[in-house]
Amino acid sequence: MSRIPDAGTADANSPRTLEDNEPVILSARKRTPVFCLPANTAYTLKKETLTVNSGLLTPLEREIHLFRIMDTTLRRNPYQRLLGLGSILIASSDQSIPELVIRNIRRPVDFKAKLDELVKQDQNREQDAGVSI
Repeated sequence: MSRIPDAGTADANSPRTLEDNEPVILSARKRTPVFCLPANTAYTLKKETLTVNSGLLTPLEREIHLFRIMDTTLRRNPYQRLLGLGSILIASSDQSIPELVIRNIRRPVDFKAKLDELVKQDQNREQDAGVSI
């Protein structure tokens, strides 16, 4: 899998893509509380999925389809606010990952807003597909 740098939204002129050719909407890396250094966990938000890549010796990739996300909550303690970090709690109907915590990412408000927007779009798309069958 290609490496995607920690950045905000993808540039409209040249969207970043992974090997599956699905454009990456937003990516973030978990930060350590000390000096805000990147940890070994990356979060990638695509049009229909949220992917979590973690682990150094035994890499693990977990994926949640956006239409399965039921609720998102932003949590920031004073230390995180001081460093510009935050955590997002995700409740999903996915049986393998019913709860996911995206810890210590930069620009958490932007990440949550974009996630909420894409979740709503994907849920509407799934609902429309279910009605047309």
